[in-house]
Amino acid sequence: MAPHGGTEGRFGTNPIAFGFPSDDQPIIWDIGTSEVMLGEVMLRERLGDLLDEGHAYAPDGQPTQDPTAALAGALAVWGGHKGSGLALTVQLLGMMTGASADPEGLTDCGFFLVAINPALLTDAPDYRRRVTEYAQDLRNTRPVDPTKPVRVPFDRSATERSKRLASNSIDVDDRVYRMIIELAGEPEPTTG
Repeated sequence: MAPHGGTEGRFGTNPIAFGFPSDDQPIIWDIGTSEVMLGEVMLRERLGDLLDEGHAYAPDGQPTQDPTAALAGALAVWGGHKGSGLALTVQLLGMMTGASADPEGLTDCGFFLVAINPALLTDAPDYRRRVTEYAQDLRNTRPVDPTKPVRVPFDRSATERSKRLASNSIDVDDRVYRMIIELAGEPEPTTG
């Protein structure tokens, strides 16, 4: 990923995640610090789909929507200079684990983990209760668009997971399904 103001890759997509316990579903914020995640770029390349504008640079430094050029060039940082600073911070935390400052490809990546037991700092059941109340207060915020209620991180994922468990199925793009069947060397099943 290129730092803000640059067009050459200098750090990874640097995912960062936080999880907070509550009395119902946890609050989980899990992001990458690039405009588009590497897996999405690879999937779009395989499907022949273009990237959104402003998400990547070709090897010559020019903006590109071509996933192949993006993989050879650099992904754009999310959030301008603030996202670039966050990406740098995550990169430096990974380096504490012995990872390279400028890893080649998808090798030599670091994994930095900090776990804090709320009970060491506060009353844990009270903390979970307050997290639950605060999350609900955020959801109750007047939305910009009345048809789109305010969500907190993980709400969409929890809703989707519940739907998938209830239906006992997962929707997969037909193109992806055909690729999986092809990779497995199996003939595509016919439906009657």
